Amino acid sequence: MKRKFKSAICYWGVCCLFMLSASTVQAAVLNVPGKYATIQSAIDDANAGDTVQVAAGVYFGNISLKNGVTVQGSGAETCTIKGNGTSSVVFANRITQRGAIYGFTITGGAGYVVSWSENRIMGGGIFADRSVLTIANNHITGNGSQLGGGVALMNCDFSMSGNTIDLNSANTANASSTNMGGGIYCIDSKGTLENNTISNNLASSGTLNPTLVDPDGHMAPGGGICIVFSKNVGGIDISGNLINGNTATGSQYYGGGIYCYQSSNTLTNDIRIAGNTITGNQGLDGGGIAVIQCSPIISDNTFSGNSGHWGGGLYGFSGAGTVLNNTFSGNSAVTIRSGLNTGGGGILCDEGYGPTIRGNTFSSNTAADYGGGLEVYLASAVVQENVFDGNTAQFGGGITIQDAGGKVERNYIKGNQATTQSGGGLFISNTSLLSLKNNIIVGNSAAGYGGGISVFNNGLPECVNNTVAGNTAGIWGGGIHSYGSTFAAMNNIITNNVEYGIFAESSTLSSTYNDVFGNGEEEYYGVTAGIGSISLLPRFSSTNTYRPAEGSPCVNAGNPDAAFDDPDGSRNDMGAYGGPLAGYIPAPGNPVSAPVLTLTVEGTRLTLSWTASSQAEGYTLYYAPPDVSHIGSIDMGTKTGISAVLGSGSCFYVAVKAYGGTGDSGYSNIGYSCIP
Repeated sequence: MKRKFKSAICYWGVCCLFMLSASTVQAAVLNVPGKYATIQSAIDDANAGDTVQVAAGVYFGNISLKNGVTVQGSGAETCTIKGNGTSSVVFANRITQRGAIYGFTITGGAGYVVSWSENRIMGGGIFADRSVLTIANNHITGNGSQLGGGVALMNCDFSMSGNTIDLNSANTANASSTNMGGGIYCIDSKGTLENNTISNNLASSGTLNPTLVDPDGHMAPGGGICIVFSKNVGGIDISGNLINGNTATGSQYYGGGIYCYQSSNTLTNDIRIAGNTITGNQGLDGGGIAVIQCSPIISDNTFSGNSGHWGGGLYGFSGAGTVLNNTFSGNSAVTIRSGLNTGGGGILCDEGYGPTIRGNTFSSNTAADYGGGLEVYLASAVVQENVFDGNTAQFGGGITIQDAGGKVERNYIKGNQATTQSGGGLFISNTSLLSLKNNIIVGNSAAGYGGGISVFNNGLPECVNNTVAGNTAGIWGGGIHSYGSTFAAMNNIITNNVEYGIFAESSTLSSTYNDVFGNGEEEYYGVTAGIGSISLLPRFSSTNTYRPAEGSPCVNAGNPDAAFDDPDGSRNDMGAYGGPLAGYIPAPGNPVSAPVLTLTVEGTRLTLSWTASSQAEGYTLYYAPPDVSHIGSIDMGTKTGISAVLGSGSCFYVAVKAYGGTGDSGYSNIGYSCIP
């Protein structure tokens, strides 16, 4: 018995000593070409946690990564792995402990033949399957394959940052299926793409002529990045990248810069594309980005100089998501396929794609046919609080809505041009479920009809609380032109337009509670001023915000029905700043700065004061009860404070906004007061 007990003690002691020794083993650094002649021989000898350190030089041949091993080059400028042209330069398979590759130029790869995926050729530079992998600070260039000319990631958890991925191609000749992702191809994966440069990559089905249809009908989406079937696996974050000069060309070539297919939905928003510079890319559908059956969040990006036949900056088909706070500038919908109309210089929302488009700036975009800034076609989008400035098209210099629905609310639509046809600001056609409310539509022009708005064939059910001013039509309807339509115009300010304020042909149009003034020789054609309408100088406080000044005849002059009251409960003000949807409307130019609020309570006296804001013409005070069940507002004019005695137990939140020549500021800091 004692001997057995003693043996057990020795056994467990040996085990504990072994475990202690194992836990204190230090990660090794394996030097190439110091101890090891090749990178692969060092990887083969490494254990999880080890680093293979590679000195400057050119290393020939392909390599395979290993569980938990980091392969670190001396830097992409000095350290190159040159593939043998028969497979992927770097291969990672079932790396379940995070592996990593840093600091190399990776070139000369031809892709790995994936026997378990229909013999597709994947990942010219790097191919990873079912792996957890970090790829950072590399230059991946001059590689080619069928899927992922530079990099292919399949069923992976990945992190890619600080890489330059350029001059790669998904362009396998006579491929049995589609070529995708000139720079990066990602399928059924999750991870991050951050702070990379992805430029001058190509996805092609074999023909480099974008005007030709590939006779085999192959697709070639995603010149820069291609993401497919990555829904509900953890999400992909694409942020802070430069995506420049990539091209998709072939039979159907979507997304010159980025292509996303079936990789997010409205509940999970698995794909986030944020803070990128997307410039100079080309594709048939979506020069910058194409999203198909996908609902990503697209925010805070700059789209410039991209081109496509449909959707110069962004093209969407069947999906939703959010397009928020982006800049679309100088993108174009150009004729690539003859005989097919182009549309959406900035964005085209095609059949079934209905995102919320809010807080974006569209400037100097062009379309050969429809929608210089935006076209919505056979879809229902929410378009709110955007600036459309200086865009051009034949129809709908700023916006075209065709066979579609949705909401166009609180936008600033200025200086857009319908170069040969109609709808300088907006062209709206065959649309029965559209809400056009609280927009500022100023300084637009059309060679034909409708300098501000052109409505064609029952294009618009209601036009409420808009300001339509200073627009010009070459033929008729400087403010609003209607042909073959039935709709109601109410609570609008329509002033200083050239060639009629409202011009109706073959239309049934009601005009009530509008101010139609100073629109040339005639204010109306084909319609008469209805109940509550006036014809008086509206007296704006600024010709940039077009907000009625104190004492304007448009204040408290809209429809008196309580359903149309302003947010503060007062009677409707005519124009864009009136009615229940009145709120923030952006404007071109430098923004008005937000004030800083100070709140003091002495007994039952509440005193509020706030700092003066640059370019402010006045201030709006907002207040809400503790449950924020509603928000009220008071126009304070130019005052920067208020003091009042309130009842005991009064509790509420307060904040202030400034308004001025470039629109409203953001909210001040929010104060809370509860009177004892």
